Amino acid sequence: MPHWTQEFNHVSVTDDNRGAFNTAMSKYNSVDDAIIGGFEAQKMAGKPFKLPESIDKLDETSRTEFTSQAHKLFNIRKAANIDDLKDVNLKDGLPEGSPYDENFALAYKQFVVDEKMNTSDMPKNAKFFNSIMGKMKADAATKAESDNLAKAKACDEALIADPDIGSKENLVVMSERFARALKNECGLDADGVEEVADALAESPYLTKNHKLSKILMQKIGALATEAESQGGGAPSKEKEKPKSPHVGTPTGDALKWK
Repeated sequence: MPHWTQEFNHVSVTDDNRGAFNTAMSKYNSVDDAIIGGFEAQKMAGKPFKLPESIDKLDETSRTEFTSQAHKLFNIRKAANIDDLKDVNLKDGLPEGSPYDENFALAYKQFVVDEKMNTSDMPKNAKFFNSIMGKMKADAATKAESDNLAKAKACDEALIADPDIGSKENLVVMSERFARALKNECGLDADGVEEVADALAESPYLTKNHKLSKILMQKIGALATEAESQGGGAPSKEKEKPKSPHVGTPTGDALKWK
């Protein structure tokens, strides 16, 4: 008895696909079985399939195919070598102007390759790491500025307590004389004075060691004339400078640190 597919006719079954249709339907004994089979297959569309009891029980081909499909499903990507990671962006979340260590980036990429880690997670990990490093850098800068101001104020307090100075008013006069000497008696034009003032502001000694600060202000200040406007050279060019941590101290105010 011929199989039912031999006499089955439908507009979708043509001479071109008759052979494929007969092969696909050969497992069904009747049209009714084929209809039920198609209905069951439709119900299974999108349903989870049964996982193997153990991947170790699969043969090499099946294991490779299963692993490949699972990786695609879960967006897991592995790099065979570091060249596969050349387009991975590890600067995401890094504050503008922050240093970027190429050697560290290469070491991290090699680690991902060696440990067969998911490369899809690399940008997310980098963003997290960079955000922490950015915050640590900002916190460190804030603390350094606060520490510098505290040291500068402690230096001023020690100067005020010095018997040769004795008061904030005397320290202000001494600081202004020191600034006037720099402007008028040291052969500096206005730009040169600014340059020296910036160097002094960054010095770990002048605004943090009251003994050295006193010596410099006494010796250089003694050169000052009474007229503050004398000398001074050409006017300086206007330029934006970062705020000095010594603003608010007599020495800083006298040198016009901003």
